[in-house]
Amino acid sequence: MELLRSIMGMLSWEGIIMDQYGNWILGFNRRLGQCSIFNAELWGILDGLFLLQSRRYDKV
Repeated sequence: MELLRSIMGMLSWEGIIMDQYGNWILGFNRRLGQCSIFNAELWGILDGLFLLQSRRYDKV
């Protein structure tokens, strides 16, 4: 699940990662500054996958 926010043209990204049962694993956020919605979505995917990999969640 992800959420994009725009305040005065500056984007930030917030997301949570859940397991297959809907249990919360972790949450994350990032301030992106000015960028396109497409780039913000890609940052969210990249950040989420990086966090999962760094915590050794191998089955995604």
